[in-house]
Amino acid sequence: MQEIKQVNKDHYFTEGYCSARRFISFSEQIRIAMGCKPDNILEVGIGNGFVSEFLKNQGEKVTTVDIDKELNPDCVASIMELPFKNNSFDCVCCYEVLEHLPFRCFDKALKELQRVSKNNVLISLPDAGRCIPFVFPIPDPKYKVRLYRKLIEMPFLKIEHKFDGQHYWEINKRGYDLDFVSIFLNRYFEIKATYRLFSVPYHRFFKLVVK
Repeated sequence: MQEIKQVNKDHYFTEGYCSARRFISFSEQIRIAMGCKPDNILEVGIGNGFVSEFLKNQGEKVTTVDIDKELNPDCVASIMELPFKNNSFDCVCCYEVLEHLPFRCFDKALKELQRVSKNNVLISLPDAGRCIPFVFPIPDPKYKVRLYRKLIEMPFLKIEHKFDGQHYWEINKRGYDLDFVSIFLNRYFEIKATYRLFSVPYHRFFKLVVK
């Protein structure tokens, strides 16, 4: 079986990783997790620890798990075999993790996320689909002018994915259309919402509810 390469821990602490765009994504990760109003949270894939530490500082009960012990998670384990009982967490977060596994692992990983969650699972994945940001000012009685923002997607412009040492696949690369990826998600979850961040369209979020 092909060896699954892991990202070096130093990657999460470089200037390139800790960019303003990354913190916009962190903000959304925190916002939707807290929006679930959970009694407890599992974060799968700790990264540089910013999201889990912020949530803990806000009084959330957070357990972290990662395959890399050098990142100091609460529990060292693979997403393929999470060492928790069924329905252990109100909210399970898995942000920018699943693309670091070959797609053949996707179904098994989703099944594990479903198993340990009571209700909510929050995922983000890279979306390489080309898009144009559209901003249009519209009158608003309260704010005088409000900016309407929308991403205009161009689904006909797809490229082949080549393993770059980190990502085995990305949404909207050839063979990984959003509809195709959603087939696997729908096996275990109801997709309550999926969207791309206007300021960081490379990050697509999924709000999922366990079936």
